[in-house]
Amino acid sequence: MLGAAEVGAHDDFFEMGGHSLMAANLFSRIEQEFGRKLPLDALFHAPTPASFSRLLREPGAVAALSRIVPMQPKGSLSPFFMVRPLPIYRPLARRFPQDRPFLGITLPDGKQFAFKNRLMDVAADLVGIIRRRQPSGPYYLGGWCADGVLSYEIARQLESQGERIALLALFDSLNPEHMPALPRRRLTKRMYYLMRRHLKFHLASLRQLERQEIAGYIRERLKALLILIRSKFSVSQSDSKPHLQEIDDAAWRPSGMRIWISGYRPVVLKGQIVLFRSMSWRRHQPEDACLGWDALAGNRLAVYQIPGDHLSIFLEPNVETLAEKLAESMAGSSV
Repeated sequence: MLGAAEVGAHDDFFEMGGHSLMAANLFSRIEQEFGRKLPLDALFHAPTPASFSRLLREPGAVAALSRIVPMQPKGSLSPFFMVRPLPIYRPLARRFPQDRPFLGITLPDGKQFAFKNRLMDVAADLVGIIRRRQPSGPYYLGGWCADGVLSYEIARQLESQGERIALLALFDSLNPEHMPALPRRRLTKRMYYLMRRHLKFHLASLRQLERQEIAGYIRERLKALLILIRSKFSVSQSDSKPHLQEIDDAAWRPSGMRIWISGYRPVVLKGQIVLFRSMSWRRHQPEDACLGWDALAGNRLAVYQIPGDHLSIFLEPNVETLAEKLAESMAGSSV
């Protein structure tokens, strides 16, 4: 298809001049040759003959790809896996090194798990998705806020399986054991700040979307809100787990699922950890430079302060600094 004299097992389709029109013809030929009809975006996930062959061989591999969103698909280096493909990560993904993919991993369907979704169970699910995309390390992982704690547990499980974590990037993530030490505001003030924070988050997310994506985003968030309201109501009416089978399946989107991190106790990791701290986040304390992670990482922890608050570190103009420091961290951890 490419007209090249030679194609290696690890040569990238796009880097060799492939494009979307050529990909359509390629998938037609694949269907004729192997009797397998695959989605076109499979090529973004597996752009080399070696990675694409796994899609053809392994049962369930294509289905697992729907859980991975290529926010920046180019590159042949080990990808950077970010927990959840949130729209606010798009500015960072656009500035990502062109030789390393930036992939967002969606959370599992909520009905697979109990009402209070255990962090370790969800992490195990995501480890399986990651290893279908990249069977062996080194791994580059990241997560923001509570998702950072989830990414930490993903890294722990990968290390327990004998894999190497090249870099774990935590974006304004608190060590759960460190949380009780933070001051707690009165309930009304906490609710006010929570509502304001959610409003800022959704407005920022909408600004990153294309016009045709906005209606779907709003619809998804309303369904997630419905799940939360119904589950709270069910808990108040009964001591048993809420009956969720009556809720429309489409409502159980990844962003509608809550991960419970209370009670999680992280253990020491061997890999490099980088903490990106926003300079203006209200929960930061002047003496709390490492947000509790230094107790686990020691000298394997690097800390960067990024201009902006908990949300705006991912937005212009602060994302320029964030992208630069993240790229430096990944380059420094490469072997």
